[in-house]
Amino acid sequence: MVAAEWSRPAAASGWLRSRPKLRAALQRNLTGWLFILPALIGFGIFYLYPTLRAVEISLTDWNLMRAPKFIGFDNYLKLIDDPRFDTNEHLMENAAVGADLIRGEIEKYTLAEIKERLTGMRGQWAIVQDTIEVANDPQVVANGYLQQLEYDGYPYKLVETPVQFDETPSVPVAGAAAGGVPVPPEGITLLPVSASPDNGQ
Repeated sequence: MVAAEWSRPAAASGWLRSRPKLRAALQRNLTGWLFILPALIGFGIFYLYPTLRAVEISLTDWNLMRAPKFIGFDNYLKLIDDPRFDTNEHLMENAAVGADLIRGEIEKYTLAEIKERLTGMRGQWAIVQDTIEVANDPQVVANGYLQQLEYDGYPYKLVETPVQFDETPSVPVAGAAAGGVPVPPEGITLLPVSASPDNGQ
């Protein structure tokens, strides 16, 4: 069994040994490819794929709210015929016009519809929210950006510190157990405000 399993690799190795120039060329090429492989992977992920994805999207009629429809080069033909966007200079001059066109498409839908359609979409997007809405945002809650605390029987939320120790978020020193008063680390003394050297007293 062992002899049978290793017979083919041994034969292949012998075939390479009989051709030293080919073997040396393969070794040089393999070493070179291994050296540039990380760069090629990074280029493919961060440059090549986004570029190809952008080209793919440019060939469709898609406003993010409905399924993309392939239309070929219609988008490019419209840009060429539109004097506002037919050159790079005109495109930069009319950037605000382009933003208005996008805004007009977005305004056709309600906020609930936009959230429903964009949830799970690849890419970055965010809704402008106030502090109360952000505190209840599903993504904020799922990522653990807020922590639930309590002071004098009143529950409240506080922004979680991004620093973690052994993948565990650090707990703030000011909490219910301390009565809301900061507890300094051992060996550190908190000065009263009147004794602060920055207030001129």
